[in-house]
Amino acid sequence: MLLATGAWVLKSIVIIVIFHFIIPPVVHAITGNRWTKLPVLLIVAVLAGIFMAWLHYLPYLLFLLWLALNKHSLAAMQEPKFEALAREPIQKTLYYVSTYVYVVVACVSAWFFQMEILDAADPSGPATPLWKYLLGGWHIHYMLIVTFIIFFISGINMGLNGSLSGKIEIILGTVCWTALIATFLLAGWKIGLLGLLGFPIAGFGYAISPKRR
Repeated sequence: MLLATGAWVLKSIVIIVIFHFIIPPVVHAITGNRWTKLPVLLIVAVLAGIFMAWLHYLPYLLFLLWLALNKHSLAAMQEPKFEALAREPIQKTLYYVSTYVYVVVACVSAWFFQMEILDAADPSGPATPLWKYLLGGWHIHYMLIVTFIIFFISGINMGLNGSLSGKIEIILGTVCWTALIATFLLAGWKIGLLGLLGFPIAGFGYAISPKRR
C-alpha cells in the first residue's frame, strides 16, 4: 500500500512538473496573446494524456489539483510584475479558455487512451491499450531521423536569431517534443535516449548558422 502510494505521488509530481510548470510557460512565451496558443496547448494536452496512459495513471485527484494550480497561475499572470516582464497585459479570455481546456483535455485523454481494444479475430486474446494500438504502427528509425532533422532546423533558426515566423517555431518545437515522447513510449527508454541526441544536433545547426551573431 505504501509503495503504491509513493509511486502515485511520484507520477503525479512528474506529470505536474512537465505539463504545468515546464511546457505551458514556454507555449505562453512563444504564443503571447495570439490564438495559436489554443491549438498548441490542445496538442500538448493529448501528449499529456498519452503520457499518463503510458504510466497507467488515472488523474482523478490530479484533475482537481491541476485546476487549482491553473487558477493560481492565471492570477499570477495578471499581476503588474508579470505584465511588466511580458511587456503586455494578458488577454484574459484567451488565457482562461486555453488553459482550462488544456487541463480538461489532458485528463480526459488520459482516461480515453487507457481504453482497451480487443482483436476481432481473437476476442479471447489479450487486450491492447488504445494509445499503444494507435501509435504502434510508427517506425522508430524514421521517427528518429525526422526528429534529428527538425532539431537541426531549429538550431539553425536560433542561429538566425529566430528569423522563422513564430508559427513555424511553434510547429517545430511541438513536433520535436512529440517525436521524443512518442519514441520513449514506443521503443522504451534505451532507444528513446537516442532522441536526446537532437539537442547536440540543434547545437551543431546553431554553430554553422551563417548569420549567427
